[in-house]
Amino acid sequence: MARSRRRPSSTADGPGDRQPEDIDAIPDAVPRVEPLHRFANNPYSVLGKDYVPLRDLKPYKARGIGSWYGRKFHGQKTSSGEPYDMYGMTAAHPTLPIPSYVRVSNPANGKSVVVRVRQQSGQRQVGGGARQ
Repeated sequence: MARSRRRPSSTADGPGDRQPEDIDAIPDAVPRVEPLHRFANNPYSVLGKDYVPLRDLKPYKARGIGSWYGRKFHGQKTSSGEPYDMYGMTAAHPTLPIPSYVRVSNPANGKSVVVRVRQQSGQRQVGGGARQ
């Protein structure tokens, strides 16, 4: 008899019991000039796909779907060596330079936030800790 795998519900890795009371008041990241990370911008492979991060800061525009890493990775080191804060205004992207800053917009409700990209994410979706 085949055993089925149950996927965790979408709430299994949700914000948890210690969600900040003022989560909507978490400030956007404030862009500032920073040197590019020495190691996080090297080419890498994930699931058989190769990625080559950009090594210069220039205008970038894309449309896609964002995702959230959640509790599973909270407190773990990102590719930049900084701990992931699931409530912080940070993000991951497969090829943007580490660090860089981006405005993430939700066209459905017109809201947007500024986040600091500090993690490479060689996945189909871009991850981040931005609120919806």
